[in-house]
Amino acid sequence: MQDLSKLRTAIDTIDDQIIDLLNQRSQIVKNVGELKKENHSDSAFVRSGREAEIIRKIYKKFSHKDAVFPALAATSIWRMIICASLSLESKFNVAVYADSEIYLLAREYFGGFIDINFIDNPDNLIADVVNLEYQVGVISIEDLCDTDFPEDLKIFACLPFVLQKDKKIKAFAFAKTKPEASSDDRHIYKLISENLLNNKDLQEVLGCNSEILVFSKQQTKNTYIISCEKENIESNLNIKYLGTYATPIIIA
Repeated sequence: MQDLSKLRTAIDTIDDQIIDLLNQRSQIVKNVGELKKENHSDSAFVRSGREAEIIRKIYKKFSHKDAVFPALAATSIWRMIICASLSLESKFNVAVYADSEIYLLAREYFGGFIDINFIDNPDNLIADVVNLEYQVGVISIEDLCDTDFPEDLKIFACLPFVLQKDKKIKAFAFAKTKPEASSDDRHIYKLISENLLNNKDLQEVLGCNSEILVFSKQQTKNTYIISCEKENIESNLNIKYLGTYATPIIIA
């Protein structure tokens, strides 16, 4: 039987190594932040594609049959490391226009240590992110139907990023940034039409794999929020590109 005190000492030694490595990583992150400030002072420092690839890699490694630590716990830890790193690079805070469920999703995604605040209406949310009062905004899919994005704001991530098989994306994060591609992405659009459309109609018109996430029916028009595999859509439809997000991890 192994001595319990020796096992605990071994754990403490590993913890000390993790602490040292996190501090080393953080110093490199601060250096990266200084370089970013020289070149991108008027935009958020989010690297959405790189972040998605890191989380996918972590999930894959900890989902391996020989892995012991839970994969979902590992992805949560690395999300916190990523967001802590963002806060070291520059000012980093988040504004949310949504209900408590979306607020909790934002907390889960960005971390309990990040400044996250409710905003009273979507117009104020958009203005605050445009003016960099907040680096990131979070809005529910339903509220996207009634929100107009200026050209310099783009969606860069879906919430949550790790989804149970029977669950759906609830919200999107956006910023004054250019979405960064990952190895597997979806592109999001707002489509306004007088006609009622379904997924089959969209695929025929747009010529690509597409899905209606939500739609709002009004007297003279219908507004659709669409997820599509194609980034540049050429169409006579009244359609606007809102951004790009990494396809979420789906777990059984």
